Amino acid sequence: MEDSILNQSQHYRSGEDDRKKYLKILTVYLPFYFALIFVISLLRYLNFYTADADLGINMQGLWTTTHGMLMFDSSDFEIYGMVSHLEVHTSFIAVLFAYPYLLFPGPSFLFLLQDSAISLSVIILYMLCGKVTGDYRISFMVAVSYSVNATLLGAVFYDFHWLSFIPLESFVLFYALFSRWKLVSIITIAVGSLTQEIFPFIALSFLLYYFIDTRRKEFPSREWFFSHDGDFFMIAAIFSLSMYIVLSLVQEHFIPVLLNNTSISAEIGANSSARFIPSALSPLASLKSLSYWMLSFLLLLFLPLLKTKNILLMLPWMYETIVVDPAMGTLGNQYSFVTLSVLIPAVVVSLSLMRGMDALKIKRYLRILLLISGGVIVALVADGFGMNPIDKVNLVLILAAEASYALFVFGIRKIRMVRSLIRKFNAKKAIVTLFVATLSMSLILSPFNTVNDNRYNLPGYEISYSVNPQSAYIPLIQSFITPGSTIVASDNLFPIVANHDKAYEFYNTYMTESNARYFPFNGSVLPRFILYDSYQSVYMPSWVIPSLNHYGLVLLINGTGYPGNIYLYELGYSAPTIYE
Repeated sequence: MEDSILNQSQHYRSGEDDRKKYLKILTVYLPFYFALIFVISLLRYLNFYTADADLGINMQGLWTTTHGMLMFDSSDFEIYGMVSHLEVHTSFIAVLFAYPYLLFPGPSFLFLLQDSAISLSVIILYMLCGKVTGDYRISFMVAVSYSVNATLLGAVFYDFHWLSFIPLESFVLFYALFSRWKLVSIITIAVGSLTQEIFPFIALSFLLYYFIDTRRKEFPSREWFFSHDGDFFMIAAIFSLSMYIVLSLVQEHFIPVLLNNTSISAEIGANSSARFIPSALSPLASLKSLSYWMLSFLLLLFLPLLKTKNILLMLPWMYETIVVDPAMGTLGNQYSFVTLSVLIPAVVVSLSLMRGMDALKIKRYLRILLLISGGVIVALVADGFGMNPIDKVNLVLILAAEASYALFVFGIRKIRMVRSLIRKFNAKKAIVTLFVATLSMSLILSPFNTVNDNRYNLPGYEISYSVNPQSAYIPLIQSFITPGSTIVASDNLFPIVANHDKAYEFYNTYMTESNARYFPFNGSVLPRFILYDSYQSVYMPSWVIPSLNHYGLVLLINGTGYPGNIYLYELGYSAPTIYE
């Protein structure tokens, strides 16, 4: 039987000096990292790349909580008839931030919150990796690699999501479990469960891994169940399941009754049970989700698969994203937060195992890695870039990296220098090589690579490093909309007016007149304000244009590029139009 990762790590303590040294470097790096991702997130808002889903949803949910409603957002109401976002997701943690949001209402508050959670997760990962591997240089490399991972950045730059807390909570839980901090583990499970309904299942997978890795006797046995570890495992597992069940009951029954929305409770229950039922989508959708997982593995150089037991950490989320809802397995959306929350602990465990390998085993692993990763790239090419993660320039760069990697790993026997390098190859050099390789591939595929800007139909890649001049008029637009007024806005302009409880969005690519069953306006029932832009005018409902004769044009902001002209109409307005 393998030693537990804790027992393995005892052989590789790099000392308190290394821990402090790399922690200092990390504390210098993180403020720059935090500032960079915050500025880019804010630039997305100032360039009108953010949308109702999901920045507007969360802004409006926090605002309405402080104005007599519980996490109401019009998007979920329009489609599902749900009067609280808590009927869709069990993100009860959001309520804690409602009144702080009232002090600083706007997208900056949410971006600061999300970027703080991600930056803090980098520090926790550094501590976790140091504990497991016993080598803080390796821990530093893992933390930095994680911070610029392409899948992470694609999620960070897609508006704001409470799922951004999941990596932090997952790393804390993994650290607490292997530190035997039982109370901290239980508290983290509770907080994570209040963040999103997926967390209890992440916790269960971590708990199972924890016990199997630290067990003293073969499972199952009487001693197994009645040991201290067994007692804790059973208590924590029951607690995780209980959190899920209780929160689901609150979501499906208590909240609809509390908010007088019982007519929709059956649909909420169906939505909850659908989380476990295999999807009726085409096999092609599952294939693309599998390609997403292969790409995620490739960016981590398949380290999560180095230890067989690591599959326990990933299995629940792989089932969810490949079998149940393949749309979640896509680069550039918020669900990559969850993917990395289960993959990164697996990387940490694998590195602890690699530290105990001899050079021959490492070389074998790298050769296998080369073949698999090359195969993944070929598969992506054969798929016709169906999942849109790579364009031709990126493909050439990665293939060049693969060719260099092949030269190094396999070696050309006739070149004395290469033979010498291979002969001297050891675990330390292997890990540095892996760090450079994963860093390079992530940067090539990430939104930081300007070649990728707006090339994919992925929200996390819609980035501009300049400010749209029309954003200077956002305060002017907001000044015309009086509190309590009804307003309908384009999807990409909705965050501008999200701090209104009666703000709604026009139909977009995800919403049509047929599925927006609860949209409260039509040709007979008109909103007071209509805000839209040239780019998204095609999504306006059919009644809008004929009804504009009842409106006056309050404001016209001219624009030559995206999003084109911005129009603000008011019902019965007759004063002169303001042209900017």
